[in-house]
Amino acid sequence: MEDKTLQRTLQEPDRLCEQLREVMEAEGLSQNATSLQIGVSAGLLSAWFARKYKGSEEAMAEKVAGFLARRKEVRTMAVQEEERFPITVETEVYLAVTKAIRNCHLKGKIGVVTAHSGSGKTRAAREYVAKNAGSMLIECHHSFPARMVLGAIAQSCGVEARGSIHELLVSICDRLRGSGRVLVLDEAEHLKPQVLDVVRRINDWAGIGIVYVGLPRFMGQLQSLRRDFEYIWNRVRVRAGIERGRVREIGDARMLLESVLPLVGEGVPESFYQYCGGDIRKLEELFFAVLAVSRRSAQEVSERMVKVTAQQLSMEAI
Repeated sequence: MEDKTLQRTLQEPDRLCEQLREVMEAEGLSQNATSLQIGVSAGLLSAWFARKYKGSEEAMAEKVAGFLARRKEVRTMAVQEEERFPITVETEVYLAVTKAIRNCHLKGKIGVVTAHSGSGKTRAAREYVAKNAGSMLIECHHSFPARMVLGAIAQSCGVEARGSIHELLVSICDRLRGSGRVLVLDEAEHLKPQVLDVVRRINDWAGIGIVYVGLPRFMGQLQSLRRDFEYIWNRVRVRAGIERGRVREIGDARMLLESVLPLVGEGVPESFYQYCGGDIRKLEELFFAVLAVSRRSAQEVSERMVKVTAQQLSMEAI
C-alpha cells in the first residue's frame, strides 16, 4: 500500500473498521473466516474491532487494508467474468447440440451428441438447460455408479434419494412421468453399461427425453454394447456425431469476433485459428485477452496483436 494511502487509513481507523464490517456482512464472512484471511487470530481481530488492540496499529491497518484490496479485486474479477461471457455464438456444435436436445425433449426420445473436447458442446448443453425450465443436467465423471447417478437425478427433480436402486428408480419415474422434461448427461463416456441400462429405464417408464453428450469415442462405446446390451444402442433415436474441418473452425472464430467487433480483417480469424484450432475454450481465452489489448491501446485487432498476445499466453501455433 502506498505511504500516503496508509497514512490516511491510520488517521481513520474507525472508517477501516466500518469498511471491514461492510465486506464481512455483504459476503457472509464470519469473524473467524475473516481473521484467517487477514492472517491474525480471531481474538486479535475482535480486540481490534473493540479498539483494544495493543499491538502495532500500522501493521494491523496494513493487513486489513490488504485484505480489503484483495476482496475488491476478487469482486472486480467476478464482474468482468460475468461481462465476459454473455456472448452466444451459434457454431455448428452449438446448433447441433441444441437441435438434438430439443428433438429429444419434445419427442421423449433418447439421443447421443458427440464432439471433440473444447468444441463447446458442454456450454451448449448448459445454456439449453438454463433457458428451458424443467431441463436437468447431470455432469458425469469416472467411477460414477448407478446409485450415485440416480441420486443426482433425484436431487434435480426433487425426490428424496433413499432406498434401493429399484426403489429410487421407481420414485424418480413416478415424479417425472408425464412431465415432458429432458435429462442431459454430459461427459457420458464415463458411464458404465449398467448405468446406461438404468437410465434407459427412466425413458421407458417416465417417457422423458434423455440426451447423452460426450466425446466421439462414446458413440463407439455404445456400438460395442450391441452384443450384451443391444437394447441400449437400439433405443438411441437421435445420433449426432459432429466433425469439423479447418474452414468451419475458422468460421467459428469469425462469428465470435463479429459478435463484438464491428469489422474483422480477413487474416484475423485465420490468425486465431493458428493458435487455437477448433478449441472454443482456447479461442475465447485468446479472444478476450486480445480484446482487452485492443481497448487499452485504442487500436483495431490485427494479426500481429493476436500473435503477440498468444505468445504472452504461452500458446503455440498449430
